[in-house]
Amino acid sequence: MMYFGEGMAAGMGALFDEVFRATDLFVPDLGVRFERRGDAAFALAWPLVLSFGRPTAVQIRRYHCADDGVNVLQPHRVAFEPGLALGDVTVASARLSYGYVWHPEWSRWGVEIDAGPTLVWRESRAGLALGPQLSVRYGRCCGPMYLVLALRYDVSLSSQQPSATLVKLGFSYR
Repeated sequence: MMYFGEGMAAGMGALFDEVFRATDLFVPDLGVRFERRGDAAFALAWPLVLSFGRPTAVQIRRYHCADDGVNVLQPHRVAFEPGLALGDVTVASARLSYGYVWHPEWSRWGVEIDAGPTLVWRESRAGLALGPQLSVRYGRCCGPMYLVLALRYDVSLSSQQPSATLVKLGFSYR
């Protein structure tokens, strides 16, 4: 009975991992989208992230009466991010990007840089934009659930759509 609490903690950790995954999937990132014209709009985004690559950091939690808990940080990311900006005019977007995360094992802070194209629909017109995104992550390295603050600048490739800056805050499971 001495290690009962550890076995219970391991089981609860697995449960919380699943809750965090669902939170990441259904709860949107919140932010503000600024356009070159000076318009600002409330923004919602649902980034869906797939991480891959050789782990750059590993965190192992050892339990006496349960399997070890192993979390890894895979630095390469591919993300699909649908979004809405709700202002005077509703703007819908879909972004596909590739990114890289740097988050040392010993730190609660990490950085991610990514880039990719964004399809934008505004007033029944579609446009294409390209741009980088810089994110600052706060959370225990390798473990689930990070708080992410992101800044993105999308340069419009069409004359019908304005360039835009997006600042958003949200949770990320990976």
